[in-house]
Amino acid sequence: MTDSAARDIPNAPLDRELTEAVQRRQVQVEHRINLIRGGLILFFAATDFTLAAIWGNTELMLALYIIPVIVAPTYWFIIHRLSRPGQPYRPALKFITITIDFAMILAVCVEMFGVDFFPAEMTNDVLVLIFICFISLINAANFMRLSTAAIVYSTALAVGIGSYLVLGYASTPTLLFVPLVTISPVGFIASDLSRSLLKIFIRLARRERLTRFLSREVVEEIDSGRIRLELGGEEAVVTVMLSDIRDFTRMAEDKPPREIIATLNEFYTVMTRIIFENGGMVDKFIGDAILAVFGVPEAKPDDAVRAVRCAFEMQQALGPINEARKARGQAPLRMGAALHTGVVVAGIVGSP
Repeated sequence: MTDSAARDIPNAPLDRELTEAVQRRQVQVEHRINLIRGGLILFFAATDFTLAAIWGNTELMLALYIIPVIVAPTYWFIIHRLSRPGQPYRPALKFITITIDFAMILAVCVEMFGVDFFPAEMTNDVLVLIFICFISLINAANFMRLSTAAIVYSTALAVGIGSYLVLGYASTPTLLFVPLVTISPVGFIASDLSRSLLKIFIRLARRERLTRFLSREVVEEIDSGRIRLELGGEEAVVTVMLSDIRDFTRMAEDKPPREIIATLNEFYTVMTRIIFENGGMVDKFIGDAILAVFGVPEAKPDDAVRAVRCAFEMQQALGPINEARKARGQAPLRMGAALHTGVVVAGIVGSP
């Protein structure tokens, strides 16, 4: 990977499929953040105009008009279009939105100080501290983006804006340390949380792929590091089982494709579950046949016994399947199974 997503995943090189999964997730997150952004825009616009109307402050209404009524909705609409599900991944989008978000927050803060938005009894020091807390909350929300680089950038902007508010409007210069001791730790926590969530996402995505072909027990061994999946192979004694539906070609000749696919999916679903329950690995589907292997990626003394037991259980499982097919007016299925135990070179062939 060449974009920022690669830097967000420590010690975890990703293949193309997982990279695209992470990028799709980031597009979804950006869309969700934009929905939250839209709700906040509506809430603050309604609140601002309500207070301005109650106080009869026409100057305040005019000052707040540009951002909540014109700029913010236009900005929200553009980001909404760019972050819709199915849109291409744009690495720079999160950095652009973070910049504009904080720019609008700073503009609103400056406007509020300029038009005496708050009651006179509230000192500028208190107001600055309130704004810093709000900015810190906005910064913390970036953990959803699953991007350490975005959080670091957001935290730097938040600290800069907080320092500007202290220097520009607070009467106590010593408050300058507040942005550093409040915003920075929150940014660190958000970054750590984001990295943890990203690791969990990658781990679950990898597990989902492995459980298509391996039993959950074997996947647990791989996930814990006790079994390693690497390119290459080594000699192993395994039991191979090949099962197929008898006379399936003749059966399929006068059936519509949709019915054939439904039959195969029903057959594969039941038989794959039985293979996994007996500790086998699905090597591949070949038309109406299943090639399963017992003894890889980890050999056990009873691999051959479990393979034979698996074949019998698959035969028995045809009973309920054929009962359901009979109720639908469909012909019953017959299955054959062949088993062989011997030495193979077992491993992963292809690209990483």
